Amino acid sequence: MFTIVRLLALLVMLSGGSAIAQSARPLQVDRIDVRLFYHHSGTFSEPIDKRTALWNTIIGAGDAKEPSSSLFVDVIVKGAPGSYKPKTVLRLTTTNEQTGKVIAKQIKEVGVLSAEGEYHLGFWLADTGCDPLRLVAGFRDGNQHKVFVPFKCGE
Repeated sequence: MFTIVRLLALLVMLSGGSAIAQSARPLQVDRIDVRLFYHHSGTFSEPIDKRTALWNTIIGAGDAKEPSSSLFVDVIVKGAPGSYKPKTVLRLTTTNEQTGKVIAKQIKEVGVLSAEGEYHLGFWLADTGCDPLRLVAGFRDGNQHKVFVPFKCGE
């Protein structure tokens, strides 16, 4: 009986310590990986970076290996390993960089973080390829991350 009481006391202490650790480390948007969706093969590009040429991607030009007019956006969130805060949502806002017009607002709920303290949220953006885009992923507390996708089309 004494061993069971000790075990229960240990579990209570561990869960209390875990809750403190989780609240002490808020969720952060670590990065945003943006990939072209290729229409011929149904595959994705490597993540787009500053060196990626996004000229006429709708016909497969620039660094696009095939025609692409859609994007997959992977927002990587980090926090305390195994943590979970119910109803925590992340918002992805996509804006046309030239006009300032908001093209899309998407919201997804964050689930239980992995043993490494990561959670991936996937978003789909259709009808892309010529207009430069600004993607902003963030939480209500103001923690956000921005990415510019410099699409261009022309002769």
